[in-house]
Amino acid sequence: MERKRNKDGTYGKEDYSIYIGKTYGKLTIIEVSSNYRDEKRCKCKCECGNQKEVSLNSLLKGTTKSCGCIMKNIDYDNLIGRRFGNLVVIEQLAKSKLSQAKYRCLCDCGNYIEVYGSNLLYNQTKSCGCIHKVSLYNTKPFSNNTSGVRGVHFETRNNRWTAKLTVKGTVYKKSFINFEEAVAYRKFLEDKYHRPLRDKYNKFKQKNN
Repeated sequence: MERKRNKDGTYGKEDYSIYIGKTYGKLTIIEVSSNYRDEKRCKCKCECGNQKEVSLNSLLKGTTKSCGCIMKNIDYDNLIGRRFGNLVVIEQLAKSKLSQAKYRCLCDCGNYIEVYGSNLLYNQTKSCGCIHKVSLYNTKPFSNNTSGVRGVHFETRNNRWTAKLTVKGTVYKKSFINFEEAVAYRKFLEDKYHRPLRDKYNKFKQKNN
């Protein structure tokens, strides 16, 4: 909702009562209030009959759509064999202490991963992590890169070119006077650490396509 301005240009007080009676997903707002941090909270009635208090922002953004009954009523057995991103559900595992359904999934890269069913259904987990890893193997420079070579930048404090690569939390870094030497070192690091993993992933994809 667009806020109205006063004649002096300042914003007027927003009327949150206009949200009462509106429905978001399965929830209908019946009351709007503020907590001690002035966060707007909504008392809602769900289609299933339950009442739930949620933040107004979560309703407007669509992150909360029910009192929780949507997830409770899901037939999790139907997830076996289904695909979610790069993951295919193989089997259902023992439930967690909070009775959350958990699954063993096979990723397109060949790795196995255990995932909660809710994370699959809400698209919060789409791979074993390889999607992020493969993006790291890309040699295309970032948009803020000024050297033209990914992982190579100029440090004005020591007037040198620095080449850097981070692998599983370990940082490999060296500084050089010449730009060409820094580029060569960055390529050496890529060939040593990234290339074997990238080639392994590409071979698996070709085999399964």
